[in-house]
Amino acid sequence: MSTHLDTYKKWQPFLLGLSAAIGLIAGMNMRQIQKPLVETNSYPLNATDRIQKFADVLGYIQSKYIDSIDLDESTDLALDAWLSTLDPYSDYIPSSEINAFANRMNGTAQDFGLDLIISDTTVYIQHVREVSEAFKVGMESGDQIKRINGMSVHPDMYALDSLIETIFESNQDTVEFEWYSRKQARNHISKIALSTFKDEAVTLSFSPEAGIVYLKIKILNKESYREFMNVLETYVSDKNCKRLIIDLRGNAGGMVHEAAYILNQLIPEKDVLLFKTKGSKTTEKEFKSTGKPFFRLDKIIVLVDAETASAAELIAASLQDLDRAIAIGQNTYGKGTVLEQYSLPDGSAIRLAVSRFITNSGRCIQKPYDNANGYIFLSNPEDSSKAIYYSVKKRKLVSNQGVVPDIEIPDSNPALDSSNHSLSVQIVAEHILELKKLVTKNKESIENNKPLDLILKNGFLKAQANYPGIKWNESQLIQTCHAILQLWIYGEQAYQQQLLKTDPVFLKAISEIKN
Repeated sequence: MSTHLDTYKKWQPFLLGLSAAIGLIAGMNMRQIQKPLVETNSYPLNATDRIQKFADVLGYIQSKYIDSIDLDESTDLALDAWLSTLDPYSDYIPSSEINAFANRMNGTAQDFGLDLIISDTTVYIQHVREVSEAFKVGMESGDQIKRINGMSVHPDMYALDSLIETIFESNQDTVEFEWYSRKQARNHISKIALSTFKDEAVTLSFSPEAGIVYLKIKILNKESYREFMNVLETYVSDKNCKRLIIDLRGNAGGMVHEAAYILNQLIPEKDVLLFKTKGSKTTEKEFKSTGKPFFRLDKIIVLVDAETASAAELIAASLQDLDRAIAIGQNTYGKGTVLEQYSLPDGSAIRLAVSRFITNSGRCIQKPYDNANGYIFLSNPEDSSKAIYYSVKKRKLVSNQGVVPDIEIPDSNPALDSSNHSLSVQIVAEHILELKKLVTKNKESIENNKPLDLILKNGFLKAQANYPGIKWNESQLIQTCHAILQLWIYGEQAYQQQLLKTDPVFLKAISEIKN
């Protein structure tokens, strides 16, 4: 027979988390509650009483509730709901997700070796990682996925994402794919095992022109600084590139100290305040430059967009404050909140907002919370968009609005237009065997390849007949087909490099850094 003690043990992670946060909740200004018209027997509870209150309720549920209940699932749901009421960023991480989150920060990931894409009514294999079982069984870009674990794959990205998420949540190590091989012109059924691979933080680096190095940082994990330094060693030290373009678009942030390490390599002066973290219940911490960069750079440009967030925004904002870089792109996400992770006894954890970033100029990049979500606490920064802050050279800056670029450019890369991309995938998939024969020499052979472009143009004309109501730009479509071919044949880096050729933000960066 279950006892209240048994119930307490099962819910211990929840109750311990509750106990740890009592002080936090007590310190927040909550919305005033009007006195009820009918008097009640309620009285203030101290921390111990509140824990007992939860234990009592749980005891009643377990001993009296008519149906069975999964306490583990209930605990996860309760914690997730509770943390979500604090602010947009604090959250609960179930024990089943802890390893995946830790791997992401350590620079490793797990998947089945396949990137999928939907075009019209078909799910195509977009890329196959070479160190994977999918590659070993012969899967190739352009092949089609018919079924996953015996279930038909619906040509809808939300349905596909939901199916894949369900597979991961079930902790299956092996998944059965039914797929169509274009090379062999027949269906296969293959069981593919989950595999671990190194997830690069710096996903692309090259020299677009003499003296210039471009690098894209996807995430700020434990490997970001090391990979960043390896790129600078190759291009700045060995190839004498003195001008740097850092692409932080799509970077959702990560580890704050990694941002500080990178900034230290970009600020030559000593004891300059890079940024600080400040919270009402945490010790203020300053991050200052060491004045010992390994490489000397003449000019820096940083690229940002609406998905640049948190520690990635911090790099852009700090460089902007210190007049060390020109920011180009779109207004960033606006997350200036520092999260601390606290482990719970069952292997789960909570991430709690404990402080905010303050840049050298004194501004905060945190955008005000959306009041519609009910975040009503004093930790929510006031909308001080009218407040003016100044860079070292007295340039005007704004606060509580993310990072507003020095040069704003709409995100309008024609190669990423959704209708262009969808049609290009179909054209490339239908002719992939012919196209591969024309580009086997090297990735540069895709450009100025008349036989290849003729195949693409014929595919385009056929598509026009099938979709008479849609107007496409032929040259843009060909460029998109080239990018897809780069991905399907030569991989992600070749694809990203191809996209930059039609990227207005990157092209503006090249123009600015040459001046």
